[in-house]
Formats: sequence, structure tokens, C-alpha cells
Amino acid sequence: MKQTPITVYRRLVLEALETAWRHKPLWVFGLFAGLISTGGVVDIAITGVRRIHATGSLVTQWFDHSFIGYAYASQFILHLQRIGSNRVGVLLTLVTLVCLFLLAAGVLSQAALVHGTGAGKGQHPRRLRAHVLQHFWSVLTIGLIAKAISLTLLIAATLPLVLFMVEGPSAATAAFLSLMLYIPAAIVLHILTMLAIIDAVEANAGASHAIAHALSLFRRHWLSAAEFGLLLFLLVLFATLLFIALLGALSLPYGLAYTASVAKGSTALYLLTNAVAGLIMVVLLAAFSGASVTFQYGAWRLFYARAVHPLHGKKPFAKLWRLMFASAGEKA
Repeated sequence: MKQTPITVYRRLVLEALETAWRHKPLWVFGLFAGLISTGGVVDIAITGVRRIHATGSLVTQWFDHSFIGYAYASQFILHLQRIGSNRVGVLLTLVTLVCLFLLAAGVLSQAALVHGTGAGKGQHPRRLRAHVLQHFWSVLTIGLIAKAISLTLLIAATLPLVLFMVEGPSAATAAFLSLMLYIPAAIVLHILTMLAIIDAVEANAGASHAIAHALSLFRRHWLSAAEFGLLLFLLVLFATLLFIALLGALSLPYGLAYTASVAKGSTALYLLTNAVAGLIMVVLLAAFSGASVTFQYGAWRLFYARAVHPLHGKKPFAKLWRLMFASAGEKA
């Protein structure tokens, strides 16, 4: 039976959904992995555009000597002086340790998601931890290289925007072109990052070999990777809208319970109502965030498996690729 790109994408998505639902313990890893990358490529590019605008505005305010943060920075420094150098040192040490812990947890969670979504059945946490630890440095190196390139792209795209804010319409073309070039560059970078991380875990490869293999896969399947990334973005966006609608529906019984607690004037009932509502909200947000990240990592792992397949991986399976060849055949 001949498979079309739509059937391939549909099978990958359905299998990723089934995997994410079957491996619910991986949602915890999804929360930590989401601190580094959600697995989405289009949404990360959109986030980068917002950062470019925010950074451009910040630099422009520095040039104009009107940066509102100056006052807050001076107040913060005075507050640190009042605390004392010893306490400041302890505070900075704690913040550094927390950041390092979150970084390590995020890197290990990325490897755990790739390995866990590929496992036929759930693995014992000890065995999963032992497996992902050996990939820590490879995944970390790939992530650091990706962050360095992403920062370079961000700076390169921000400078023309700053020039536009300072000089006005004369630099509008440069600012527009920089944004138009940044978006596809950011998407390509994050696709390569996902493929390299998956290759490092699945093929037990070093960072350099995984990056080289990711580049090779992308050259062969760049169009299908872009299509698949856009499809995942639309699916997660639709799921987010449904989740927001669910929260809106749940706010109705909360409103009734809140009104009843205020009408009765019971402090205990008021506190209980808000505590239960807050707990439900936190659990739902954590579950949705972890599940969506797990789904996207699982989907990209399945895409990688399709791309490296000895038979299916030799042929491009992008929808636009098929359409272009179909139109060329009709003209011939």
C-alpha cells in the first residue's frame, strides 16, 4: 500500500500521542526538559522574535539614557549592601546551585524523554537514570552549541532593529530582512538540535557525530522536517486553546464555591475553596505542560526513526515535495 505524506504524518502523530499517554511518568521529565526546549521548533522561533523586539527596545533605552531599570538596579545594589557581603555570597551560591540543578535536570530529562518514548514499556526509574547518565555530556554539549548559535542569531537580528529604532524608516528594510532571515534560521537550528539530541541518545553517539548525522538527515529531509514542525506547532496550539477552554469551564464551579464561602462568612471554607482550586490548577498546568513536551519529543523521535529507516528514509516524504513532482510530471 502506497503511503502518502498525510498518512505518514498522521501515523507519526497518533503514535506519539499514544506513547505520551502510555508513558505518563515521563510527564515529570517533560516539565524539566521544557525548561530548556519544549520540543517545538516554530514556537521557539516566535519566542525568539519577541526577544529580539524586547532586546531592541532595551538597547534603545540605554542609548537614550531613559532605561527604567537604572533606578531599580541602584535600589537593588543598595539593598544588597544592607544585607551584607556574607549573606549576599550565600544567596548567590544558592541561586547558582539551583540554576545548575535545573540545567542538569533539564539535560537529563531531554535524554530520558528520547529514550523513554522509544521504550516499548515503562522502565524502572533506576534503569532509566543509569541509561540517560551516559548521554549527559553529549546532550549538554549539543545544547550549549545550539544556545551559542541561537545567541549569535539573536544579536545579529537585533542590531538592525536597534538601528531602525534609532534612525527611523531609513533602516526599515534592514530590520525587516533581519527578522525574515532570523525566523527560518531559528527553525532550522532547533530542528537540527532536536535531531542531534535524538541521535546522541538513540545511536549512543558523541556530540560531533550526532551533529554531523543531524546535518545529513536534514539535507535529505529538510522539507518534511519543516512541515512536521509546523504540524506539531498547530496541534499543540489547538490543544492549548482546548485546555484554556477547559480552565474556563472549571472556573464556573469555582466561582459558585467562592461565592458560597464569602456569603457564609466562613474563613475556613474560604481558605479551603481557594486551596483546592489552586491545587487543581497547578496539577492541570503541570500535567498539560509535561504531556505536551513529552508528545513533541516523542513525535520527533518517531520522525528521526522514519528518516534513518533503511528503506523509508531514502525517499523524501514531504507533502510539498510530492506536489512539486506531481506538477512537474503533469507539465511533462
